[in-house]
Amino acid sequence: MTSLPATVARGVIIIGTLSLLGATDSHFARGAESAQSLRAAAFAQDITPPEFPISVNGNMADALAKSAHDPLHARCLVLANQEATLAIVVCDSCMLPRELLDEAKRL
Repeated sequence: MTSLPATVARGVIIIGTLSLLGATDSHFARGAESAQSLRAAAFAQDITPPEFPISVNGNMADALAKSAHDPLHARCLVLANQEATLAIVVCDSCMLPRELLDEAKRL
C-alpha cells in the first residue's frame, strides 16, 4: 500500500513531538511556581505526505488522494500541574497504525 511509509513517517513525527514536549516538561514555566500553577505548551507539525497518491480511508470504500488541498497537521496541547500531565494530540489523518497509537498513549 502506498500510504504506509507516509503514515509511519507521520507517526514518527507525532511520537517525536510528544517526546520533545515530555523532555521539556520541567522548562514550561520559568521563575517561582505556586502550588496552584498550571503549565501549558502547544505545538503543530506539518504531516502532509511528501508523495502522492496516498490511500484515504474513512469511508466505506478506499480512495486515493492525488494531492492535498491544504497542509495537514498534528496539533498537540500539553497541560501540567504538580499532580498530573495531560497531552492531547489531534491529527489530520484517519490512517494511524494501532502500534503508533499505543506508543503515543504510553508516552
